[in-house]
Amino acid sequence: MQCRYPGCKNRSKGPRFRFLCEEHLKLPKAEQKAALEKWAEK
Repeated sequence: MQCRYPGCKNRSKGPRFRFLCEEHLKLPKAEQKAALEKWAEK
């Protein structure tokens, strides 16, 4: 499955890591939450 960060084409690390890739897991939690909420709106 792809990373849920908008515009990212990297492979996610799965449900344990909230479907974010290695690169976007390093972002602050608030930024991760905002990206996931934006994805959920779709």
